[in-house]
Amino acid sequence: MADDERVASGDRHDAIRLTHEAHRTIGVQIEELASSPDLETTARRLASFADVLEAHFADEEAPDGLFDVLRFKRPEMHRRLKFLQEDHRRMMQALGVLRAAAGDDSWSFSRMQREVASFLYQLRRHERAEGRLIADVYYLDEGGTG
Repeated sequence: MADDERVASGDRHDAIRLTHEAHRTIGVQIEELASSPDLETTARRLASFADVLEAHFADEEAPDGLFDVLRFKRPEMHRRLKFLQEDHRRMMQALGVLRAAAGDDSWSFSRMQREVASFLYQLRRHERAEGRLIADVYYLDEGGTG
């Protein structure tokens, strides 16, 4: 099956469903990370969260993933999708810095909490932007603006 045919088929629903499920899972992990009681727990949760987030971003960017589906339905969204993809790189780099800092004795727990909160704010913003993009693609595609 050609790439365009596969994206046009039912796979698009799988990509959207998987993204929504991943966002729910990520939401739970965000709350756990935000409520970490100490630096050691934060370090463990950051490591686990990095694995989940990396897999989620890879799924979105994969052939037949969310970004391919949205790009197929609305090619003019390419620039917005490219920005979100670049945002994935920036967030994984920031998460790497946090993970390294969690093992650095010069960081206090309060400083780590502030930095984690800032990272999680950016991640929530990113996830909302993806949600808006999905809504824009499907709402406009279904004739919602007319």
